[in-house]
Amino acid sequence: MLDLPKQVSWANRNAWAPCIIEKKINGQYKYFYYFTAAQKIGVAVADEPTGPFVDSGKPLVADKPAGIKGGQEIDPDVFTDPQTGKSYLYWGNGYMAVAELNEDMISFKTASLQIIKVDKTYREGTYVFYREGTYALHVERR
Repeated sequence: MLDLPKQVSWANRNAWAPCIIEKKINGQYKYFYYFTAAQKIGVAVADEPTGPFVDSGKPLVADKPAGIKGGQEIDPDVFTDPQTGKSYLYWGNGYMAVAELNEDMISFKTASLQIIKVDKTYREGTYVFYREGTYALHVERR
């Protein structure tokens, strides 16, 4: 989908744990590919689900949230709430963070950033889904 560092200027190592979502913006469907690279989270955009994807040019998440001392900024998951249409980015390793994405899907509302309290068995790999009126959160545990 992306070639580090050929297509991603800010990272050249450790690419893993991607996710993708379709979102209608200004009447057109776009495809947003969230990925880990160099222990940061990036996003690339395409007009088709098969690409070509173009990196946004900088990490979406490059630093730990305030108050977080350990872990890494990895394992993104994007979720669009079917009830509200709002999209959220979840991430973290050793901690879990969530923030509401802006309409452009390549930035987030800084004031919405929250740390979700998890127990010591939480590791990474958050996945959120909605089915028949129920929200579910799946995580990888140690």
